[in-house]
Amino acid sequence: MDSYEFISNNKNLSVSITAYRTLLVLKLLLEKGRTLEEIVRILKEDPVTSKSCSKDTARITLITLKAAGCKISRPARSNDFKYELIYNPFSLILTDEEMVLLLRLRDNLEDKVTWKDIITVNSLYNKITRLTDNQDQIDLVNMTKSLGNVKPEVIAAFFNDNILNKKVLLEYNSPEFGCEDIYIVPYKIIYENRRLYVLNYSFKYESNCYLELSRISRIKSVNNKEKYPAASSFYVIYRLFGNAMDNYEKQEYETVLAKTNSYMDVKANVNNEFSFIQRLLLYGIDFKILEPSFFREKIIDKIKLIQRNYDPW
Repeated sequence: MDSYEFISNNKNLSVSITAYRTLLVLKLLLEKGRTLEEIVRILKEDPVTSKSCSKDTARITLITLKAAGCKISRPARSNDFKYELIYNPFSLILTDEEMVLLLRLRDNLEDKVTWKDIITVNSLYNKITRLTDNQDQIDLVNMTKSLGNVKPEVIAAFFNDNILNKKVLLEYNSPEFGCEDIYIVPYKIIYENRRLYVLNYSFKYESNCYLELSRISRIKSVNNKEKYPAASSFYVIYRLFGNAMDNYEKQEYETVLAKTNSYMDVKANVNNEFSFIQRLLLYGIDFKILEPSFFREKIIDKIKLIQRNYDPW
């Protein structure tokens, strides 16, 4: 008899072994390509299929999946003799309207939860869109998600007290210079504008600045021999032009570096970032962050977030 009986909630239940085996093999191929030996081994380890599996049984199961509409590549030397699922007809189908609703739901939710919850939400949305097998929808969800592609191991490292205020070597994906190794002293993690940043001293720029955690590929080394004092401020150089030059009022923490008929460059020693950003945004389109690049990226993220709040999708 092609059935397996088990007890659940004090009730005797039975399941079709053939159906169960077929779904199990489909699950295995959805995860990654498998050799025939791998499939047989996993079937033998499963309590439901352990008594009814062989290479012939596995091959018949693969034929069953093909008959149901799956496209499965034949094993070859080029793919290490693995069966790979190319297509399956069981994908989740989401209309454009349903995608809009999902994205709006995520945006509304992200304003009410912590960054840790946002990571959970991002993981859930990734799983949902992978089920659609629709690359456009997968890319849309990935491009519009908060926090970016922050690596869990990077987050965990920066919440370890043993790394704060120490000299650290990072592998960093710079928007200007690409992948580079940089030395910093991390002070604290900040969550703003749906992004995680590390406030740090940069040895490259010899000043305090922000790094977006999603751009950090990995931590390469930590120097535990010396501990550095905590940061209190950082420098920003920005350019004003147009109406912003006429409306500019110098602050005590600012120095005018250059002034021409068409633009003005100002250096600011920033210790209250929120107030400083609000001040810059009042200039509208008549300002530009010259350096550091980390802060420029942060302003760009802030403006994108404002635009998203008015985007009808």
